Amino acid sequence: MKKNVLIPLVMVALAAAVALALAFSGDDSSPDAQPAKSRSDRVVRPDSQKLNDVADAKVTFVEFLDFECEACGALYPLVEQLRTTYGDRVTFVVRNFPLHANSESAASAAEAAASQGKFEEMYKKLYETQPEWAEQQASQDDVFFGFAEDLGLDMTEFEKDFEDPATLAKIRRDKADGKALGVEGTPTIFLNGQKLEPESPPGPHRQPRSRTRRMSPAPVAPVHAHPAAFRARSRRLGVLLASCGAIGLTAASTLLVEKIELIRDPGYVPSCSINPILSCGSVMETSQAEAFGFPNPIIGIAGFAMLLTAGVTLLGGFRPPRWFWLSLQAGVTFGVVFVHWLIFQSLYRIGALCPYCMVVWTVTIPSFWYVTLYNLNAGHLPVRRPDRTRRGWLSDNHAIVLTAWALLIVGLIGRRFWEYWSSLVT
Repeated sequence: MKKNVLIPLVMVALAAAVALALAFSGDDSSPDAQPAKSRSDRVVRPDSQKLNDVADAKVTFVEFLDFECEACGALYPLVEQLRTTYGDRVTFVVRNFPLHANSESAASAAEAAASQGKFEEMYKKLYETQPEWAEQQASQDDVFFGFAEDLGLDMTEFEKDFEDPATLAKIRRDKADGKALGVEGTPTIFLNGQKLEPESPPGPHRQPRSRTRRMSPAPVAPVHAHPAAFRARSRRLGVLLASCGAIGLTAASTLLVEKIELIRDPGYVPSCSINPILSCGSVMETSQAEAFGFPNPIIGIAGFAMLLTAGVTLLGGFRPPRWFWLSLQAGVTFGVVFVHWLIFQSLYRIGALCPYCMVVWTVTIPSFWYVTLYNLNAGHLPVRRPDRTRRGWLSDNHAIVLTAWALLIVGLIGRRFWEYWSSLVT
């Protein structure tokens, strides 16, 4: 309720301040005019990003902001309303004042987009998606690169500008200017070089200095280490997908060959029929082995070929678009669901295990797991704000979750066939 009341109050205060600035903008006879001019040189620099640039504007609205700051996100729609009302008379300027773990990266994304004439579009994208990526200690560069793709930017140029040391230097110069002007938290507004000093106590629309310091981790890794980390994650996923794709393709192809031999010769004993439990032949002869009316290995060959292609694509340095990731997610999700159905059928309906099928299980599950984590962290899959903590926990404990998953399946296999396993020992 308090937030609902404060939003219109902040809007009224800002609108009143802008209106007053417009009303008195023609009076330059004050003895303070020259010092104000000198001060404005630091408030707005020639290369500062402008949301709009009004020729001969008598009022300049400058916001020192942090794209990851929740208070800045709350102010964003109010600033947009001001732009709608006064955009033809007031120049709106954005200055960076990064304070959070991914703030410099977000600012770099906006500056890199500006090089292609898309600053405003990236500015809006960062704020409108803030709940999806903010307050994360892990790098969100892959998310920002996804935004650039969504905006149709030239990704080669975007990456070059994103990594350019001059981009980081500009962002840090903005912050240095802000500190020199007395900026202690975000958002901080300047009208014609004069800082607005709100009389109301800090609310959800302004981050006091103490809170900002508390939320800002120290030290923050340099932004230019993040693209390298992004590429490293892509390479690791590429290695995983290429390896799993190659192994799965080999297993599925072998299964199909064995199935063809079994069709030709009903008395044929597949090479993977080792004992009464580990018996490919017993599984191949069941209806479950042709779940869709044709041998299951055909699905595996098609699926693992695509997985192998995806891995090689990532290793080649190609940055696939969002539709690629969503298609891959759909494929691995189908795969993992189908595999678990087959596990259930093998354990509790057929009563036998196919070793080559188990190889398929072994590569399908981690492929699904790491593609899903990648898509969650890259913002390709929608995540509600309360779920971000769980997403972070899953990412931090990915190996533990995968190990527990594997041990559960091994435990079910051991329990189901314990009588046979124990007879081998005795």
